[in-house]
Amino acid sequence: MRVLLTGSTGQLGSAMQALGAADLTLLPHDRSALDLAGDGAAIEAAVRASRPEVILNAGAYTAVDQAEEEPELAHRVNGSAVGALARAANATGALLLQVSTDYVFDGRLGRAYREDDAPNPLGVYAASKLAGEQEAAKAARHLVVRTSWVYSHVGKNFVRTMWRLTGEQPRLRVVGDQFARPTSADQLAGALLDLLRRHRDGEALPAMLHVTGGGDETSWRDLAALIAEERAALRGGDVVPVDPIGTAEYGAPAPRPARSTLDVTKAETLGVAPGDWRDEVTRIVGILAAKDSEEANR
Repeated sequence: MRVLLTGSTGQLGSAMQALGAADLTLLPHDRSALDLAGDGAAIEAAVRASRPEVILNAGAYTAVDQAEEEPELAHRVNGSAVGALARAANATGALLLQVSTDYVFDGRLGRAYREDDAPNPLGVYAASKLAGEQEAAKAARHLVVRTSWVYSHVGKNFVRTMWRLTGEQPRLRVVGDQFARPTSADQLAGALLDLLRRHRDGEALPAMLHVTGGGDETSWRDLAALIAEERAALRGGDVVPVDPIGTAEYGAPAPRPARSTLDVTKAETLGVAPGDWRDEVTRIVGILAAKDSEEANR
């Protein structure tokens, strides 16, 4: 099965390629081959030229705060480009698999969000991702997968940042009143590969699915504290204290949901729910520690 992969050099795109799949043909497209910020007709032409059976849109505008200053660009990449992919999917008969985010919700529900709960985005980035979901739904065959707090051992993300800062600072202050579940790019890629195989084998898939790391929800502060503990265990020395601060005190330009935990019951029923996020953070931190050691020994 031919799978056109957008955003091939990003966290998720890199994870998809690293995991690999001998039974699937990944057609990686970076920005030079398929620019989601570009002309819609060019996007459609690039897709048609690849003759895919699935379009996996792993590309996105993800600068949450910067989106407040670049709303047009955010909506072009996360919304309009998805519309072009949907038109191309309809023209080629392909399935459009669109990756979305927990940020489409406002975080005020008081329980984990199910797939059929009504979105209410708070900022430009969130609104642009919801627009992408709506555009993806115009494809006759589509699947939107929402996830949360994606990180990896490559790219710019919270886990890598906290790993670095716990090695540089004597004490940290991190937001403690936002909650969800972290999801590694590898966990998400593994779930998507499983879904692609099910599609290839003729299994009917839902139009919307929530996929995140397993386990209980956590805060950014508690995630940072875990990373600090892992660093101390791997490197020795005292655990760097991580003090919780409020969202208002942090003062980010873009509003964020306070509790955007996604309900993954449907993914668990399908058997595609990843394992506990704590174990995965430990694994990724181990990779980061090994990379640091390699660089230090060069």
